[in-house]
Amino acid sequence: MIETRSLTASERAARDNASPAISAEPPSTAERMAAHMLDIAAGNGEACLDSDLLLRGFTPGELRHHGVEANRIARLRSGGGLC
Repeated sequence: MIETRSLTASERAARDNASPAISAEPPSTAERMAAHMLDIAAGNGEACLDSDLLLRGFTPGELRHHGVEANRIARLRSGGGLC
């Protein structure tokens, strides 16, 4: 028998903020940058620095243009704890 339970508030928020598994459009630069931010922060247990993103291939211009939005996306996806 399979047991079910209601999702907690944090689980519902994570589900609602999650990206769809299949997208008709490629991810935006900000979305890609956010994914890298989360990956970097998870790997080092700390925050992601601009220098980390430069090493991942983003340009200084992309950081200036998309960094704020990428940070917002990363915070939403992490629940505010990683970035």
